[in-house]
Amino acid sequence: MTETVSDLVGQLVAIRKAKGILQSTVARRMHVTRPAVCHLERGRYSPSLAVLTRYAAAIGARITVEDVQ
Repeated sequence: MTETVSDLVGQLVAIRKAKGILQSTVARRMHVTRPAVCHLERGRYSPSLAVLTRYAAAIGARITVEDVQ
């Protein structure tokens, strides 16, 4: 199953919320502004894999790839 960037961001946001981590905390950990995190979460731009990896690390998560063959 192929996931879109939007699906991945949605999963990361769900993890952030489940852990009770604020956008401002994510922003501080990523060294960006809170509005930048908000824009990422709302899909206002297509983030790079590097940005998604930094977001995941900021919420204590990891992005993994599985071979589905």
